[in-house]
Amino acid sequence: MVDCAVYPALFAHTISLQEVADYASYLYPIASVPYVLGANQDAWDSLTEAEQQAVTTAAERVWERTNEYSQAEENEQAARTKLAEQGVEFVEPFSDEDRAAFLDAASATWKEMAEEAGGNAPEYRQRILDILGR
Repeated sequence: MVDCAVYPALFAHTISLQEVADYASYLYPIASVPYVLGANQDAWDSLTEAEQQAVTTAAERVWERTNEYSQAEENEQAARTKLAEQGVEFVEPFSDEDRAAFLDAASATWKEMAEEAGGNAPEYRQRILDILGR
């Protein structure tokens, strides 16, 4: 049995969450941050121009796919229906206050991890938050 897991219904099947969780509730905060693709400068420089272009094109496609939400609600609802068919009961969604508390906790945890990592991590975290308007 799982005490708690934060996972979109759409991806719950990838870790068989329906096998260990009897209940689910809508939380769906955007607690994550944009994907970051990094490379060692020497390794990047060792790639041919064609290889660099291939990596850049792939990264752009991931970005576009990540930000494609036109069918997000439809896909999420279909996933919930499938989970319900597998025995997961959906209860009342979390309140706006609870969602805000979750985002605050996630941000505080990210800050702590950035500080533990040191280097430029705290600065990069703040830059991302600034871009997100948070």
